[in-house]
Amino acid sequence: ALTSEYAEKIAEIKNGEQKIYYSKNGKMYTKNIIIPEGVTDIGASAFYQCTEIESVTFPSSITSINSSSFNGCSNIKEIYIPEGVRVIGQNAFFSCQIATIYIPSSLTSLGTAAFSAQYFRNVTLGQNFNLKLNIGAGTYTVDVMLEMFNALKDNTGTTAKTLTLGSTNLAKLTAEQIKIATDKNWNVA
Repeated sequence: ALTSEYAEKIAEIKNGEQKIYYSKNGKMYTKNIIIPEGVTDIGASAFYQCTEIESVTFPSSITSINSSSFNGCSNIKEIYIPEGVRVIGQNAFFSCQIATIYIPSSLTSLGTAAFSAQYFRNVTLGQNFNLKLNIGAGTYTVDVMLEMFNALKDNTGTTAKTLTLGSTNLAKLTAEQIKIATDKNWNVA
């Protein structure tokens, strides 16, 4: 059950009365947040430093996760961002110790320091992912990186985008494996 001193706000969002939800001063005490269907935006700093949150389930209606919305939610270890999300704002998941993440191909805007990538271990990109991405602070297996390369959009004939995995991760790959990405006109750094 959702329990907090802002229970009325939570009831409102459950009824779909408001499209943007804000909590106040990090006073959100539930561990597993389920954002109701119909919500399209998570407001800036909505769940800022709500350290009790362990999981967030987004509805298919969500399109924007705004700046610092989950910043400081240090107990979130895994996140699935659904296809349809177009914007992830600056610092949206900063200081979250996320190890496993799905990043959708629907993204058109990814803010600086949206994630604390040093915690990343398993990153899955949506099919035809086509956005510059710097996740070089994480630690990945070869299999995880190959899955990322296979998901990248083929940008042959257009401007190359860059997937930054960092030198430690790149050192695990053969030239042939890196070629999967570069053959699609991606720079791998």
